[in-house]
Amino acid sequence: MNFKTHVIGGISTGVIANEFLIQHTSSGDTATQMLMSSIFVAGSVIGSILPDIDHRGSYLGRRMRIVSTPLTVAGEVTKQVKKVTNTVTGKKGSTSTIISHRGITHTPLLLMGVVAFLLFISRTFMTGMATDLFSYMSIGLGFGIASHIFLDCLTKGGAPLLYPLTSKKFSFLPLTTGGFLEGVVGLVIIVGTLLFLGSRHVFTIPFI
Repeated sequence: MNFKTHVIGGISTGVIANEFLIQHTSSGDTATQMLMSSIFVAGSVIGSILPDIDHRGSYLGRRMRIVSTPLTVAGEVTKQVKKVTNTVTGKKGSTSTIISHRGITHTPLLLMGVVAFLLFISRTFMTGMATDLFSYMSIGLGFGIASHIFLDCLTKGGAPLLYPLTSKKFSFLPLTTGGFLEGVVGLVIIVGTLLFLGSRHVFTIPFI
């Protein structure tokens, strides 16, 4: 999926998760809850584009070359090594590796590790309101990363959901990144999110 679709997914995931996880659990006045909700959704949006830091050509990769360039180079080197190895051994198959694009940064394992680390930081080195804000942002970040991985699983390339058990990339739909159907997916997400919010705050939909 491209940048715009991932951002749409991140906003949608953050808004919907916020309805269940933040507004019903956070304490304080309305202003405080609004701040917490905003931090949560912002974290989700950031998380929705974070996994593509492994690609120099991505929106985030172009703005963080210091991180994306080493990851991209490492990915290309490992792909070439695997390609040579496959040629020598006569093995057929993909030359992508766990360091390549849609590799380790697109795994639930890394998602859980990042969120756990950030929550540890917030609980260990922060106090008061800062702890709550950073914790909500961290959880939102996790939801955003999850939305990114899920959306990429709707494309032909897929994502390595079960790494390190297997590096196989799982693809649920044969969508092409940047294709017409990706635009349809983005539209469905927007409409679905608006219907969800409408059912919660404006009107009633029996099945939501």
